[in-house]
Amino acid sequence: MSTLEVRDVWHRYPDADAPALRGASVAVADGEMVSVVGPSGSGKSTLLRVAAGLLRSTSGEVLVDGRDVADQPTERRDLTVMFQHPLLFEHLDVAGNVAFAPRLAGSGRREARRCARRYLRLVHLEGMDSRDVASLSGGQQQRVALARALAAERGALLLDEPFSSLDRELRASMHDLLVEVRAALAPTILMVTHDLDEATLAESSVVLIDGRVHQHAPMTEIYRRPATVAVARLLGGFTEIAGTVRDGVHHCAWGRLPVAAEGAGDGAAVLLVRREALRLEVDADLGAGPGIGARVVRRRPIGTRVVVSLVGDDDSPLEVELPVGEDVRPGARFRVVLSDRRAPQWAVRDERPGSAAPALAGEPEEDTRRPVVDGGRSSVGPA
Repeated sequence: MSTLEVRDVWHRYPDADAPALRGASVAVADGEMVSVVGPSGSGKSTLLRVAAGLLRSTSGEVLVDGRDVADQPTERRDLTVMFQHPLLFEHLDVAGNVAFAPRLAGSGRREARRCARRYLRLVHLEGMDSRDVASLSGGQQQRVALARALAAERGALLLDEPFSSLDRELRASMHDLLVEVRAALAPTILMVTHDLDEATLAESSVVLIDGRVHQHAPMTEIYRRPATVAVARLLGGFTEIAGTVRDGVHHCAWGRLPVAAEGAGDGAAVLLVRREALRLEVDADLGAGPGIGARVVRRRPIGTRVVVSLVGDDDSPLEVELPVGEDVRPGARFRVVLSDRRAPQWAVRDERPGSAAPALAGEPEEDTRRPVVDGGRSSVGPA
């Protein structure tokens, strides 16, 4: 296997108003899996296409085992790509599809099909060598596509939302299969996905928003402590409390709340509180400690729980997830408080216009050559 690194990559599509990638960097260690998540239009697929050699970036480097391959076509980058749709060769049977890569690498027909059968066993399609690919189910076709990608035996595997076209049950089975494949082969994997649950299959996740990497950490850490308000909004389920941090204390409409030392420094900051970390008290009781009066706007059942949307007395939107068995009615008033008022809260810099947000690095001089993609090869021609 190999290491894969995309380093400080910028890319602007012809005639686009803004860059699709703004200095994006991602590193994948040997045998590691990293997922890339972000909203639509965030640059996820652009990042993967640049890494694969299907798109020439405006600037930046793509390194495989430390060697810059930015000027190399896909087939010379020691990696292979699996896309959302299987893209199987209909004129070849199942084994022929999987044997395609070994044949391309110079193996004889018999050896290539022997290799194909080995990978078909790995994806639980043994005995289906001679099947017509058109007769396979969607899940089986995607297993053949995975076996074909693995049979190329390249140093890194790039997955571009490979399971998004499958239904929930098939997607879950493909997730299980990917875990098995990783245990058997330990491939280096970079996977683009819009599914946050799918992203947790990886050791760590990169959050890409507006072409910039906002955070790279295990998904559990991102869920617990998002690096920016934009990351918190992508995840959902956070209440944002605007205020100012002074000497380790957040001052806001709720009162004074201690903040974690590794969060935002002094200045304008937003507390990010998970909705399940809040609770409702009867407004008349008020209670001691920080909190805010609020009115219930609507309730939304999610499984056995109810998520309540409220408007605070400062007109701020709030969300609270009630314990199992509890419910409220729209229009009721409560005081919203923290379940653990003494625990330090997570605060990040206030990114709203006018706040002291970190400046974005300047865009490099634009490469005026247009990337041209033809048959999986990437070349550059004049604009």
